[in-house]
Amino acid sequence: MIQPGKSKKELPPNVIITIDGTIIKPKQQIKILGLLLQSDGNAHAAVTKIKTTTEQILSMLRRVSNRNQGFKEDDAMRLIRSFFVSRVTYSAPYLQLTKAYRDTLNTMVRKATKQALGMPIYSSTQRLLDMGAHNTVEELITAHLSNQGIRLSHTEHRRAFLRTIEWQIEPVPIKAALPEEWKTTIQTNPLPRNMTLGKNDERRTARAKAIARKLEEKPKVLYADASLRKTQ
Repeated sequence: MIQPGKSKKELPPNVIITIDGTIIKPKQQIKILGLLLQSDGNAHAAVTKIKTTTEQILSMLRRVSNRNQGFKEDDAMRLIRSFFVSRVTYSAPYLQLTKAYRDTLNTMVRKATKQALGMPIYSSTQRLLDMGAHNTVEELITAHLSNQGIRLSHTEHRRAFLRTIEWQIEPVPIKAALPEEWKTTIQTNPLPRNMTLGKNDERRTARAKAIARKLEEKPKVLYADASLRKTQ
């Protein structure tokens, strides 16, 4: 019995790159701005690098964390987001990830989160997801690409680039110019900085009281709550 042979794939064109007469030899793997790329489009090298780095980060986290002193949960989670999640979002959105590679990255995300929270490695994965303590790799990739699309759609040149790669972009909203009399009538002070909840509360409270005393005798001053509330 003769087995039918596999159809031959078309070979890519033989591209030769030279610099000052020196031929640049092709490589199976290159690094561009920290991103590992393989000539065959496989993501093995990049995923392996992320996995190795993750193990180093978790080893460091184990040394500086304990129940009484050292890193607490908030600090540990902040370290995981800074040193691990950022590496995933830097590489994963631009790689051809198979299901096996996605599962590997998701396993590393769960492992890092469990260690940061002081949970046993055998803790229930479903319960960890229900806690909402971390995002899956798929969610991280979607959010990153969405943010990149929004960032690149702010100028016409970047929108033209998005169209060349067939990226779906939203139409630019039409902006209306403010009448000149409005510009001279409306006065808006710069938004205050350092508005993080729980940070400098006493200073902000004192500032609010000072503004209230300054404006309390002006009849045209109106205070309004702009926050969303559930109506009864």
